[in-house]
Order: sequence, then structure tokens, then C-alpha cells
Amino acid sequence: MIGIGINVGMPAGAAAGIEQAWTDLETACGRRVRRNELAAALLASCFDILAEFRHCGFAHFLEEWARLDALRGRPVSVAAGAGALLQGTADGIDETGALRLLTPRGEQRLSGGEITVRRNA
Repeated sequence: MIGIGINVGMPAGAAAGIEQAWTDLETACGRRVRRNELAAALLASCFDILAEFRHCGFAHFLEEWARLDALRGRPVSVAAGAGALLQGTADGIDETGALRLLTPRGEQRLSGGEITVRRNA
């Protein structure tokens, strides 16, 4: 399962209900973004990466993930489904792609269901 959420062009009024920093592509790019062109570019990139994944496996991506991981070492809150809220420090991912979360109860590994991670302020 692959999920990608992208704010392409957020209306100014939509920001009122968002409780964290946000942006959209049109603001970041300083121009209008055509959704069909964006979708085509994303799909092409995903197909390339999926072919590499099929050939090399997930372990091939671990080093790059660690280098680009914006949450590693930061305090986070994790909504792990069924109302469960875990707090701890993000510690990257393991070889299966599970989130490693350091908590007062020790390391938790979260890999299934619906997981939402929010960086604590």
C-alpha cells in the first residue's frame, strides 16, 4: 500500500482548521500546478522506484531513508488506531519499514493499520 498526500492549491480559508504548519505546492513553486501533470510525474517516479524495490528489496532504501528522515530523534505523537495515542521519540524505521518509537516503556515498532505521526512542538 502506498499513500501520498499532497496539498496542491489550498484555499486560504482552509488554513483555519489546521493546527500545524502547512504549505501547498502552488505556494512553494510560486505558480499554478496542473494536477494531471503532477499525477503523471508522480506515477512515473513511483513505477521506477517500485521496479527498483522489486529488484533490490526494502533494505536497499534504508540508508537513504535514514539520511532523509525528518523525524528521527524528534518527539512525536502517534495515533495508532482505535484511539491509541503513543508518545515518544522517533528512531527511524527497521528493515521491514516499521516505525521505531522510543517510549518510557521501551521501543515500540509500529507497522500496520492506520498510523498518523505528528511532530510535537
